[in-house]
Amino acid sequence: MIDDGQRWTLASTAIALLHADPTLNGMLVRSSYGPVQTAYLDTIQARFTTTRIPVSVSLERLNGGLDISQTLSAGKPVFQPGLLQTNDTALLINGAERLDSMTTSVLTAHLDRAEPRSSVLILMDESADSDTALPDSALADRLALMLELPSLPVATLRSLVDNNNSLFATSSALDKGSVDAVAVSDDIVQELIQLTDRLGVSSMRALLFAIRVAKVHAALHERATVSVEDAAVAAQLVLAPRANCFDSDEPSEDQLQENEQPPSDETAQDPPDNATSSPENDPQPETDKDPTTQEAQDMGEQLLEAAAATLPQHVIADLVKGQKNNRTTGRDTSATSSSGSTGRPAGVRRPRGGLRNQRLNLIETLKAAAPKQRLRGNAGGKGQRLQIRLDDFRITRYKQPTRTTTVFVVDASGSAALHRLAEAKGAVELLLAECYVRRDRVAMISFRGDHARLELPPTRSLVRAKRELAGLPGGGGTPLAAGLDLATQVVQQLKQAGEAPVVVVMTDAKANIARDGSASRAQAMEDAHQAARLLAATEAKCLMVDTAPRARPQARELAISLNARYLPLPSLQAQTLPQLVNG
Repeated sequence: MIDDGQRWTLASTAIALLHADPTLNGMLVRSSYGPVQTAYLDTIQARFTTTRIPVSVSLERLNGGLDISQTLSAGKPVFQPGLLQTNDTALLINGAERLDSMTTSVLTAHLDRAEPRSSVLILMDESADSDTALPDSALADRLALMLELPSLPVATLRSLVDNNNSLFATSSALDKGSVDAVAVSDDIVQELIQLTDRLGVSSMRALLFAIRVAKVHAALHERATVSVEDAAVAAQLVLAPRANCFDSDEPSEDQLQENEQPPSDETAQDPPDNATSSPENDPQPETDKDPTTQEAQDMGEQLLEAAAATLPQHVIADLVKGQKNNRTTGRDTSATSSSGSTGRPAGVRRPRGGLRNQRLNLIETLKAAAPKQRLRGNAGGKGQRLQIRLDDFRITRYKQPTRTTTVFVVDASGSAALHRLAEAKGAVELLLAECYVRRDRVAMISFRGDHARLELPPTRSLVRAKRELAGLPGGGGTPLAAGLDLATQVVQQLKQAGEAPVVVVMTDAKANIARDGSASRAQAMEDAHQAARLLAATEAKCLMVDTAPRARPQARELAISLNARYLPLPSLQAQTLPQLVNG
């Protein structure tokens, strides 16, 4: 593993490489907002003349289009260049994880164009590791460099910035011929190919970018041939961030057991008498290996170690297990709507069924009408400089976040009250605080005695939720089926309203009251499983928290019927529950 100071130096090297060769297209930088990101952006702006592109940019502003004010003044269409036609050397996008699919497609097509470009694309990804699919997107695949900024104290950051200023003082833009003149040996190309395969990188662009980065790094250090150091930098900035697996070539436990097994009878027989020992028959010692082969193996191990050192420790653990880092979010973040006037603008279209509850986009309406004025002539009479007809009307489409409602189903029966009702209330209170931060709505259902009750309808009021939770009584029977049935009704209502429900069931699964109110434990458990399967059929995300002092198979079986994640409360701390609900 490399330390944070080395990571900062590597990130500074990425800026020098990108400034030296714009054919690398750009880089994706993963970091959270803070002093480290600010210092890195200052370093970028010291080397590039940047144009900032907002994530909510319109396609016309991006590609260019009509200038409305100039068009209205001149009486003829006047076009303005877009942000992609800028003469600056870098296009910078903060919060790139929030780019919509249409803008991402336009940027991807811009990078695919054959004509030479003088500007590079720099994406700042401020999301967590599990909250974005940007590194796996087609846009990121066309950017040569990927890196993650370290977390550094301010004092350490200042010293590193001062120490790395010499790196930028010596780096300058290179012409294409000087980079192409750098030679790369077949051994290094072969090792990069093998490393790409061992890291599970399937894109051919990554391999080509790695070779190009190695050549640029060698040219910056005035080397005529790519060295292992240059290839290691390429592995750290290009291949390691795209790794989907990690093959360390270490023998597995099965292989070790096979190697330790005694030889079979056939292989253990004594050699024949006529077999004489001679130098030709003796196996060659390992010291007689070809030095060229040994050097190639050492080179491959150096490149693999360099790539592994760049990966965070938890990522290596996941990759060794063969698990791909999940970068997709578990919540549906947005939905496009043409009605209403709230949300983020997501394009325009013609109105349908009138303009009621729809906002007229005046600028886009004028843009649609301006090119048609010459064809329409002076049908409107003198003094009317612009003719607008019904076909010219445009309305704004908005991208509105899908509202999430967390439904708590709390067991307030006698068994739960005797065991862990107080601790369950504490866990629910932590979850309520987490929902308040995400601006989610919450609802609470309790079941005790012979019935279930909706204690708190869906609301955003954290104070009201805490008040209802504190006053929740305990005691009586356990009508588990009634609680799950009521949760199913609430979930169905939320889905009909276009919301995304999340159900958290907190119970010890000791049902003893059936649906008909009879005190039969066997019938109560059968009814609870039927109610759990009905709730699972709604396809709502569910979490089953076993509040019993010890984990019981009945609760685990109920979680299977519920198609929910099972979590025994005794084996975890209440503070971890918000992360588990969001995961």
